[in-house]
Amino acid sequence: MLTAEQVEFFHRNGYVRGGKLLELDEVHELRERLDAVLAGKSDTGGRVEYAATIENKDPAVGGVLQVVNIWKQDSVFRRHHSRPALVEMARQLTGTPVLRIFHDQILSKPPRNGRPVNWHQDYGYWQMVTPADLITCWVALDDATIANGCMQVIPGSHRWGLLAANTNLGDDDPEAILKLVSLPPGEKLEKVAIELPAGHCMWHHCLTLHGTDVNRTDKPRRAVITHLMPGHCRYDSRYEHLMGQFAEAEGLRHGDVLRGAHFPEV
Repeated sequence: MLTAEQVEFFHRNGYVRGGKLLELDEVHELRERLDAVLAGKSDTGGRVEYAATIENKDPAVGGVLQVVNIWKQDSVFRRHHSRPALVEMARQLTGTPVLRIFHDQILSKPPRNGRPVNWHQDYGYWQMVTPADLITCWVALDDATIANGCMQVIPGSHRWGLLAANTNLGDDDPEAILKLVSLPPGEKLEKVAIELPAGHCMWHHCLTLHGTDVNRTDKPRRAVITHLMPGHCRYDSRYEHLMGQFAEAEGLRHGDVLRGAHFPEV
């Protein structure tokens, strides 16, 4: 459960620390299941939608591994997204009783050469969902520190609107989108690093500017990420996204509520 102060902080700043979500044995279990999935094993008969390095950068030169919809291949990750503490926090932050998975992600920065993930707004890629009410739970599977590329956010940026239709995450300038910002009166461009112990979580709004730096340590920095949408979110077929094919597979048309087996309730 979040306090009223934490909920108010989220609405004002576009992010909030959620505290400890997993015990260490649960962290170890998710790490083990991640390794199993990457080895091609599944206990569901399903498969992930995508598993590659961001922008196809070779891991040898710092490619950050991204896995999408690991919940389809592994029941432990599926249960993780529905754990009561996670869902209750999401309900507090959105004010809605019905929440569905848009998709999930694993992001893993390899030791010593994990590239930065450029500053961006998730909604720049997610416009197939409307309105822009999605939220994300980012859970550290390793201690996330400034040294290994923890999450960084810009407080209040979720109130500045959509700055760009998308951001090239492979761009050589990690701060390219920040140059598009026209600050509203009284606002400032302040970067805040969110260091988290393994098993702890943070939440951010889909319009919050965020990014991560390189991993300068000798160990990987892994995170499991749950992207949730309130039950009123609808399909905007004008925009492309990996999940668009599954909206079509569900028989959804432009303006329909995004629901079905590919967008399960939590």
